[in-house]
Amino acid sequence: MSQDAAERARRYLSEGDPAMALGAAEAALREAGREDALSLRLAAGRAAAALGDLAAQTRHLEAAEALVRAGRLDALGPVLAQLGEVHLRRNDPARAAVTLEEALGQLPADDPQAARVRGLLDEARGREREAPLDDEPPPAAPAPPTTEAAARLLEMTERLVEGQADLELPALLDLVLAELVKAAVADRGFVLLREPGEGLVIRAARDAAGRQVPDPAREVSRKIAERAAAEQVALRAVRPAEDPRFAGSRSAKALDLRALVAAPLRYRRIDLGCVVLDRRGSRDVAFDDAAEALVDRFARLASGLIVRARLREAERRRAEALQALFARGAEQVRERALAGGLEGESQAMFELLRLLERVAPTEARVLIRGESGTGKELVARTIHENSPRRAAPFHAINCAALPEALLEGELFGHVRGAFTGAEGDRAGLFERAHGGTIFLDEIGDASPRLQAELLRVLQEGEVRRLGDGGVRKVDVRVLAATHQDLEAMVAEGRFREDLLYRLNVVVVRVPPLRERPEDVPLLARRFEREARDLMGDPSRATPLDDAKLAALAARPWPGNVRELKNAVTRLVTLGELAASSAAGQDASPAPPVRAPLGVPEAARRADGDEEVLTLEEAERRAIVAALRRTGGARQEAAALLKCARRTLYTKIRQYGLE
Repeated sequence: MSQDAAERARRYLSEGDPAMALGAAEAALREAGREDALSLRLAAGRAAAALGDLAAQTRHLEAAEALVRAGRLDALGPVLAQLGEVHLRRNDPARAAVTLEEALGQLPADDPQAARVRGLLDEARGREREAPLDDEPPPAAPAPPTTEAAARLLEMTERLVEGQADLELPALLDLVLAELVKAAVADRGFVLLREPGEGLVIRAARDAAGRQVPDPAREVSRKIAERAAAEQVALRAVRPAEDPRFAGSRSAKALDLRALVAAPLRYRRIDLGCVVLDRRGSRDVAFDDAAEALVDRFARLASGLIVRARLREAERRRAEALQALFARGAEQVRERALAGGLEGESQAMFELLRLLERVAPTEARVLIRGESGTGKELVARTIHENSPRRAAPFHAINCAALPEALLEGELFGHVRGAFTGAEGDRAGLFERAHGGTIFLDEIGDASPRLQAELLRVLQEGEVRRLGDGGVRKVDVRVLAATHQDLEAMVAEGRFREDLLYRLNVVVVRVPPLRERPEDVPLLARRFEREARDLMGDPSRATPLDDAKLAALAARPWPGNVRELKNAVTRLVTLGELAASSAAGQDASPAPPVRAPLGVPEAARRADGDEEVLTLEEAERRAIVAALRRTGGARQEAAALLKCARRTLYTKIRQYGLE
């Protein structure tokens, strides 16, 4: 899954969407294992670089450095090279020089990247000489003591560093500090971290028994802590109140401090705080070299723990904020899509709406793929309504619905005399959609000649009316849809490959209804409301109870949303839904029980619960449903009702449905 997330992040980057790339990588890092984390960190670093977010880029590259040091030393040179360049861009030449120097040592001499790293290193050293730092890199840590307690402490701390402990920072500090106090045979131990706007803040305090120190703010000397944090190495003192380094520290005398050892918490010259251990009261025993070395070594390891814990916490907060942002964005798109007719709460619909949210604001051409009846035109309208062209016209045409000559005239227009009956000039849909969007449904059924004309429109942005020698410029966003395999049609020579490439910029797949059965009840309720609104007497509608909804959700719906709408309309208007067969085959609503011809009123069943329609009423309702289904297209309604078109026209006049 993490590998898929890294691939998605790379794809977003290639599509020019670094914000989505960064979000995808950071969200996946929460569940990534060690093997996947490195590729995700590097992908997040590239996305942050594209966004110009140097802080995020630094954070991810430093985390990547920790990962490669733990087991991928072959990748250390390239990672350090990137990190050094970021430090240079952040105007930190000292840190950049140290990092780039190590990177150069890790890269093979013949590596093409080595020359660039040498150039960056020279620049960093030059800038460092111009603005020298007051502090120097800390010397190598003294060898740790060999006592059993100290060895156990260091082993535990190293395991925590290598294992990327998932403990929260307070629990982590309490755990390691209690072991440190015990190993150094101290009376008190404190970890103070520097917080923005607050200075040094006590984050852990333990006594010799491993218990929490009560009221720790009164138990540590701030002057000593500030001096310890400012040092580059561990320090120790006997009778601190008399030590010139801590002159003026009244708390050192008030606390009766007899000895102390302290070390700074630093990460790449970043001041994190300090750790302070003391002995007090009658224990006038100084800390020895072994204790100082132990505290110094512990501080270095603990610094890494603190940085990693803070990074995890920051990543968690960022991921939560990102998830909330995505949820809000998806909800906004869903509301806009609902207004256009798209509806659903399934994961498949959620992913579709998320994709539409990204695609709609762009100018990219979109090829909408999906089975018949899935709502491809609704998707196209949703894209248009959420685009900058929403105030301009949207025109849709079905390339399979008209003969070639009529279709060309509809799309490109004609001039007077272009053909018999052309009594005047007429603009085509491309001209009328200028500044807006045109939707070409069932593009796979376009003739070879029409495909050539469409290719010219997409390439040149111009159309030629039938019978006209001149061209007219048009600015139109083209959306197309198909249920056919266009790639196979290209292989068979039935569809132009160059046209496919120009239409296939972004692909949106509309899921069939069988992939989102949880949306069936939601859609059925909506179609029920629409069917009731069409009835002359809504009180005569058949309601959809839970049993009927369950029966609808269990069906396969090969005709998808279109078939569902038709079935619900018949069910609400005419009668009940028949039970599905044991074999799970498609079940259809039971036909209404019709009264004999000539019965003047609707009869009732003996139980008085179900309505029995007259033949005329059933016929009228069926015609209304068919016209509703086809958007008023009488020829299609006649085909749906399986009757002659002239017969349907007669019935429409008979029932006053003009």
